[in-house]
Amino acid sequence: MSSPTVSIIIPAYNARQFICRAIDSCLAQTYTDYDVIVVDDGSTDGTSDLVRERYGDRVQLIRKENGGVATARNVGIAATDSIYIKPLDSDDALHPTYLERVIERFNEEDETVALMYTRYYFIEGDTREAISQPILEGDLYCHLIDTIEINGMIPSTVMLRRQHLLDVGKFPEEPELQYIEDWDTWVRLAEKYQFVGIQDCLVDYHWHGGNMSNRTTKTSRALLQSYLQLRNHSRWRDCMTDDQMDDKLAGVYHKVAMKQWIDGDRSQARHYLREAMTLSPRSRIIRRVFYILSYVAPFSVVALTNAFLYRIRQLVKS
Repeated sequence: MSSPTVSIIIPAYNARQFICRAIDSCLAQTYTDYDVIVVDDGSTDGTSDLVRERYGDRVQLIRKENGGVATARNVGIAATDSIYIKPLDSDDALHPTYLERVIERFNEEDETVALMYTRYYFIEGDTREAISQPILEGDLYCHLIDTIEINGMIPSTVMLRRQHLLDVGKFPEEPELQYIEDWDTWVRLAEKYQFVGIQDCLVDYHWHGGNMSNRTTKTSRALLQSYLQLRNHSRWRDCMTDDQMDDKLAGVYHKVAMKQWIDGDRSQARHYLREAMTLSPRSRIIRRVFYILSYVAPFSVVALTNAFLYRIRQLVKS
């Protein structure tokens, strides 16, 4: 039996509450040469039972011990020989023409294109908002490492050439990269391949308390680890000088320090501030003020100090 052109891979961990919405959106696609693979990542809420009972052989169900979303995606990738991989988070949904539109665009491109993405609707409760971030195309490596994680390429909007994904090592499974594995993967793909996009919103992205991206402190620390690995890339000097890289890393260290401080871990906040001050002389005085304050003040005081210093800088510039 030949493999489908597209495999939609849905990692699921305790997703019984909303996974049917995701699967139903897959089965409603106007494009038909695809399969759906649900990888149950050690759920304890009956997710697998629901999928098996409701969908039967229309969905391939794989169960594994809990290991995180990257391991679940990679298990799904290993289970197919399809040309394209379509990640879909278990709480999101595709519009009926998603596959048709993306495959049509892929067919217009050569194999230098590894990733296609679309715009999406942001849904929280009764609020539905079309996200109008710019859809950039071509060589996006420098853009991605400059903007860090601020981009519209959430996994549910993306489709990938499977072989290109294998070439760069799939999704990273290291625990220290958990919560940033998608951005890390896009950067590694962008170092070698081109990206293209579709201007229309073809995905519903559902925001709720269980979204992994809510875990901001862990996400920031994972981002730092991913960013530290950029020095192993062959192309980062195409985008910035050594001093600019040090400034960028110092900024990431500072961001993590602030997150640790908000969480009440002042000792870790000081550790990351020291790293930032060592890397870059820019803003060293301000960071030293924060460092001293960390011994005596909660973050609320720091926030007020930061606002005051910002106002002073604006007055000096004027």
